[in-house]
Amino acid sequence: MDISTSHFGYTDLNEEVVQYTLTNDKNYFVKILNYGGIITNINVPDKNGSISNVVFRYENFEDYKSNRAYLGALIGRFAGRISGGKFKINDTTYTLPQNNHTNCLHGGIKGFDKKIWSATTKQEDDKVSLTLNYFSADTEEGFPGNYDLTVTYEWDNANQLSINYTAATDKETVHAPTNHTYFNLSNDLSSDILDHELMIKADEFVEIDDISIPTKVSVVDNTPFDFRKAKKVKQDFDLSFEQLNIGNGYNHPFILRDNTGTIATLYCEKSGRLMEMSTDQEAVVLYTGNFLNETIKVAGTNGAKKNGALCLETQYVPNNMNFDKVKTHTLKPGDVYKGKTIFRFLVKI
Repeated sequence: MDISTSHFGYTDLNEEVVQYTLTNDKNYFVKILNYGGIITNINVPDKNGSISNVVFRYENFEDYKSNRAYLGALIGRFAGRISGGKFKINDTTYTLPQNNHTNCLHGGIKGFDKKIWSATTKQEDDKVSLTLNYFSADTEEGFPGNYDLTVTYEWDNANQLSINYTAATDKETVHAPTNHTYFNLSNDLSSDILDHELMIKADEFVEIDDISIPTKVSVVDNTPFDFRKAKKVKQDFDLSFEQLNIGNGYNHPFILRDNTGTIATLYCEKSGRLMEMSTDQEAVVLYTGNFLNETIKVAGTNGAKKNGALCLETQYVPNNMNFDKVKTHTLKPGDVYKGKTIFRFLVKI
């Protein structure tokens, strides 16, 4: 097991951006930045033993400064959209930046994805880890409370990447951290993921309106949103179905009533790569890269392709504080939030 560092750039405030490489005993590795906690590489083998990167990344730091697609980033304080950029806790209304139509998206104008995180590393016999910490001061981007978030990435010899979240606050606040990595398990990141086979263990999904705000909870039965048995992403990718038309594809939360064991799998027949995901979170947002395009300069491509990758974002249901069909989540002083998501990379022959 090994962990190493390299210089990756400087922010506009002259803060150094460091890239950490976590390598297991099989020489498969993950690369992560202290800027935004961004995963830039997950290099794992295919069925022929060829090792290549299976996540979208930019070639250089200049592209990460805007990162309008949030490639690989940690998202906070709140993942997804908050309608009207407002929410209420008790009798106090909080106003946030409206950086996506009238919504606050992914923590605001300068969310956690655009921050330098403090970093520590640890090397053990069976795993290596990178622990990142960000302290978000009271009223940053409009959110209440001094909010302290620690995220630990662990990489082991089973090609298992664990993401562990711990958070605390001194004032009641909303929060929903997640990671926004785009996966393409083929050996060609310029291809799309429509032939990938996806399974999500969810009986319900959340419908959205034309600005991606949740409107109702529906069952997946007899809809294109039924992924309880693995199927190709494209199998029911019919944009004449109203919810797929509204989202320009899948861009919806799936509610995980039973989040024990493996809750999602992604498989690419051509490469033989299989990704298994588990989490303790209540939902996973499936986003099939519906708005990716050639202006997003993904490394190894001539520009991203629509549906070129997909995200599986484990989190609370977006906008839950303004959506009476699901539980509202807040973090209170004295409480400690803990969350965990695991991605395991296998080969299926």
